[in-house]
Amino acid sequence: MPEEPKTEVVMYTENPRNLERIIHAILKEKKMHILDAPGNEWFLISTDIAKKVAKAFEKFQKSLDFESSTQ
Repeated sequence: MPEEPKTEVVMYTENPRNLERIIHAILKEKKMHILDAPGNEWFLISTDIAKKVAKAFEKFQKSLDFESSTQ
């Protein structure tokens, strides 16, 4: 790699593979996938977009917290 990748957002999940698959699908749908990069896991996004995706996923996870809604 000519450049060192930057980590701007860290997300914790019980199923990291599913989270990665979902985020990749969202970013590909938004045409943020770098097609000519080596490998297939490179996306060109800003810190703001990374934070927005993380917040949206966190909100989505909380909306699926069925235990708190049944009490």
